[in-house]
Amino acid sequence: MEYLNIAVIGANGVGKTQFIQRAMSLPRPPGPSATTARINVDNLPYAVTLFELDLEYFDLDPNRQIQWPRQMGGAIMPRIHGVLLLYDVMNRESIMQLPDTLNALVNSSLPAVLVATKCDNPENARQLDTEAVAAACQSCLATFKTSSIVKMLRAQKERDRDGEQPLQLILMLRWNRQMRAL
Repeated sequence: MEYLNIAVIGANGVGKTQFIQRAMSLPRPPGPSATTARINVDNLPYAVTLFELDLEYFDLDPNRQIQWPRQMGGAIMPRIHGVLLLYDVMNRESIMQLPDTLNALVNSSLPAVLVATKCDNPENARQLDTEAVAAACQSCLATFKTSSIVKMLRAQKERDRDGEQPLQLILMLRWNRQMRAL
């Protein structure tokens, strides 16, 4: 079985735990350690592990590769294959480190997907415009909007226009293609 290690990173309070719970179809919020689920793509099983990390734990240098923590929950941190970069549309401060983070991810040759959280809030009440943030993050493979009341994550913009599909399928196909190209 092939495996993928995906880091779910974002500022404190953006909704990383709830995102992992919904993306992995968990009955309750995950614990502090990594969360693994078996996901089938084109009848092939993948072990997908999501690692929740706050941006405050990183020393980001936009001119260098991203430096991952050496350990998480007492276990050695494995090689990361891709990143889900979350921000909160209700909190302008949640994108403060976004430019440096994206530059470090590009320098690390890691595929990244930008995820706007809390999009169930009315657009006129939001502090951030998802379209503007997405336009500023062209290095991301895709951008998504999610909300606490919608179990299925909807594709906002796809580089290949795959249409609406479950997040798991899109990520698996994209990262699998990119990993094979390396």
